Amino acid sequence: MTAINDLFTAGQYFLTITAELILLFIGISFLVGLIQEYVPEDKIRRTLTTKHRVTGTALGAVFGALTPFCSCSTIPILLGLIKSKVPFGACMAFLFASPLLNPIIVFLVLAFFGLVPAVIYFILTFCIAVLSGLFLERRDYLRYVKPIATSRDNHEGISTGCCPANAAPVAPTACCSGLPAPAQVQAASGCSCGSEPVPAPVTGCCSKDSAAPSVHRTRMGSALGFALTLFRQVVPYLILGAAIGAFIYGFVPEDLIVALAGPENPLAIPIAAVIGIPMYIRAETIIPISGVLVTKGMGIGAVMALIIGGAGASIPEVTLLTSIFERKLVAAFVVTIVGVAIITGGLFQVLQVMGMFA
Repeated sequence: MTAINDLFTAGQYFLTITAELILLFIGISFLVGLIQEYVPEDKIRRTLTTKHRVTGTALGAVFGALTPFCSCSTIPILLGLIKSKVPFGACMAFLFASPLLNPIIVFLVLAFFGLVPAVIYFILTFCIAVLSGLFLERRDYLRYVKPIATSRDNHEGISTGCCPANAAPVAPTACCSGLPAPAQVQAASGCSCGSEPVPAPVTGCCSKDSAAPSVHRTRMGSALGFALTLFRQVVPYLILGAAIGAFIYGFVPEDLIVALAGPENPLAIPIAAVIGIPMYIRAETIIPISGVLVTKGMGIGAVMALIIGGAGASIPEVTLLTSIFERKLVAAFVVTIVGVAIITGGLFQVLQVMGMFA
């Protein structure tokens, strides 16, 4: 009878958390898609070249927080920033912030841990991303960027993300050009070269139908397409995370979790930070699991360290970085992410002991 009750509890948790995750993910992805529609990447890139070093670096972190959500999209954008001679501090702040501060992670932390932990997480990781970018620029770590990454002319031979290096770009055409516009453009999902193409808008600036309401509708449609495309790519990870979390919620004893990773274990946080990197568990998967682990008695500090380590410096991302960075800069990146994980986890653990978290 106990097993049946546990199964019922786990199933109920799975259905509830899956529904919440789906609604949250699509909603936040849609908002991010709207931001990307109304604030073009080229405009952001020009803004990052501001003369004020601290402001530019902070804007780099903000840009990182608004970009697509995996290394397959982060690395190509980073390469474009470097080639465009954006200050190195802003480039590195973008690199640190992109996986750790994307809206999906922030809102999942909010949903599972509450407002105060989410705000602390955002502020702390944002500040460390900015300070790390400023430090690496001041120490002239730009010299550890491979020449092929800084050349404007050599675009061949670098595989930035999951797309092949020799993928032919679509030639840009003006809306009044005599050249035919491409029938379709690739969805800006960032994580898959096999994503379904999104139809290109049929109206341009020379069209009689290009009134403002039509433009807004087109952008809304593009943002919705972005959200649905991204959702199709990550829904298996969301369901997997919810399923594992439901199993832990229903069947794993609390005493076991407390003994292995409870607040009393001083090594729980650094171990969680380090093992998160080779685990390569997507944030959409680990955060639902982490929410259950906290309710079962795992220290919130170890949970946050695991999330940051896994999301911030996954093995695929580090592998991609070796194509444009020398070893010393790659090592600095990994050490920074592990440091962020340990510092954030330690602070969260202290605040939990002080009774600031439920």
